[in-house]
Amino acid sequence: MAIAAGFVPCSGAILILLFTMANGLILAGIAMAAAIALGMGLTLAGLGIASILLRHQVADRLPEGGRAGHWLALSGPVLVITIGTILLAAHLAAQGSI
Repeated sequence: MAIAAGFVPCSGAILILLFTMANGLILAGIAMAAAIALGMGLTLAGLGIASILLRHQVADRLPEGGRAGHWLALSGPVLVITIGTILLAAHLAAQGSI
């Protein structure tokens, strides 16, 4: 997950690099962008590890072959789709499309 996030350019880092280039502080800009990258990588790695550990804790507490595990596994994607639909509807309503 941390490697995948590294492919997406950070707008804050780009602004910092542009500002430091305009003011002749290239090394400071590179150091700040590296600090942003390190912080983002550590945060994503920590969230990934925490989600794996939490999933194992929940799976250990659920009965083997029970329906609760199936419903819990289905509820995550349904929640993400629901939130996305609400956000899309709110955006379209704000634009006057609905």
